[in-house]
Amino acid sequence: MKLMNSLSNETILKSYKQQGFDKRQLEFLEKCLNEGINVTKFARKEYDVSKLKLLSSACKKGLDITLADNLEFTTDQMRHVISGLELGVDVSIYALPKYRATQMTVIKRVLHEGLDLDFFLDENVPFTDLWYEYTQLSNAKRRGANAA
Repeated sequence: MKLMNSLSNETILKSYKQQGFDKRQLEFLEKCLNEGINVTKFARKEYDVSKLKLLSSACKKGLDITLADNLEFTTDQMRHVISGLELGVDVSIYALPKYRATQMTVIKRVLHEGLDLDFFLDENVPFTDLWYEYTQLSNAKRRGANAA
């Protein structure tokens, strides 16, 4: 079985090499294959190794990376989508390239805390305003919970 797996892995890596993956990408994908990770879910030559690492880690955790696997995302945006998946929030609300990573941070927290989302979905609102509004709502919610 191990021999068959090695041959399959070699075939997969050869295919990626022919597609133009660089040496670092190929080395990382080989490591993933040796760990039994299905790299076909996220192997794209447009992704640098840091993005490949994020996606492979999410796959290891059994997360559905469909919404995180977006060529338009920066590494930080991808990271926020994956961490939202880990938290169990509905990442489809913010897994869009129009949101900067800093905005994703706030939206993810708002979702996780169950706060009113309306204000936070305008991608034109500056981060400082988003953060201020989030802290006000979050603190008010905590004060209300402590008063009960």
